[in-house]
Parts: sequence; C-alpha cells; structure tokens
Amino acid sequence: MFKIGNNPNLGPGTAGQFTITKFNGSNDFSEARIDLNFPTIKQISSTTPGNYDPSFQKYAGLLGRNCLILRLAETFGHEANHGIFDQRDPSQGTAIQKILNDRDAALRALPLKGRYPLSPDVLRKVRAADEALEPTERFAQAAERIINEELQASQVRSAHRPHRRPNIAQAAKASAFLDPVW
Repeated sequence: MFKIGNNPNLGPGTAGQFTITKFNGSNDFSEARIDLNFPTIKQISSTTPGNYDPSFQKYAGLLGRNCLILRLAETFGHEANHGIFDQRDPSQGTAIQKILNDRDAALRALPLKGRYPLSPDVLRKVRAADEALEPTERFAQAAERIINEELQASQVRSAHRPHRRPNIAQAAKASAFLDPVW
C-alpha cells in the first residue's frame, strides 16, 4: 500500500520524499508513503542539474505559475520510482530504509546545542545513508528525466491542438446512456 500526501514539514529544500513505513520482516515491506511538499514545489523558479546526469535539468520547461501541476507530476514521478525500485528488490529497499532510519534516529538524538561538528559515529551513519541511497536515486532520477521530457512534450502537443468549445447538446445525449452508480 502506498499513501500520498502533502507534507510541508519536509523543509524548504525537500520537494518530495519516499519512505517505507511498515516492514514485513527483515527483507520486505508492506506499506510506504510518498510525501510532497506543495509549498516548496509551488515556489520552484529555476532548474537544477541532475545529481547523476548533469545534462538533465530538473523541472526544465516546467517553470512558471501555470506549471505547478507539471512540477508536482515530475516530483511525484521521481518519488514513485523509489517505490518501483524497492518493489523490484524489496530486500535492498528495506535495507536502505533501515539505514536511513538509523541515520535519522542518530541525528534526532543529538542535543540542539553543541550538535556540530557531528560525532564520528553520526558521520558514519550519514555517509552510509548517502552511499545506500545512490542506486535508488540513480534509478529515480533516470525515470524523472523521462517524465520531464514527456511533460514538456505534452505542453507542446496541447499548444498545437485547437481549442474547441464543448458541444453541450452532444454531451447531454451521451450522458443519457450512462447509468448512475449509486
């Protein structure tokens, strides 16, 4: 089961996040959540280069006020592909999530004052999490590039499609054939 929700608590630097939330033993999971940060995505006003393919520009062609839904689609596509990666190899996905959980717990346990510089133990957990994330991030970003290209192409197609006024009479006749579902 996957849950999708708006989560502005991700922070201003995070547009979305995929998290496994329920484990089935040590090598599998049964639930995950995709959080999107709508305010952050709404405020995106420039592209950023891909981490693994610098020729890819995240959100290219999807900037401006009228493209919020397209930026949401790109972000959701990236995060959903973390889920696809984890479904293809549940034991690797579960292992990655457990490493992330360990890192996050170590960071939360630090006192607010005097937390920096990070202790060697916490630094090890941060580095382990960064290394563990690399294969799933590469996978998700490769899919995100394709999604971005498709979203840009859909804008071009819709710009060339003539805008027709809907035929209300025709729609009314068609709806007479539909049985209401109660």
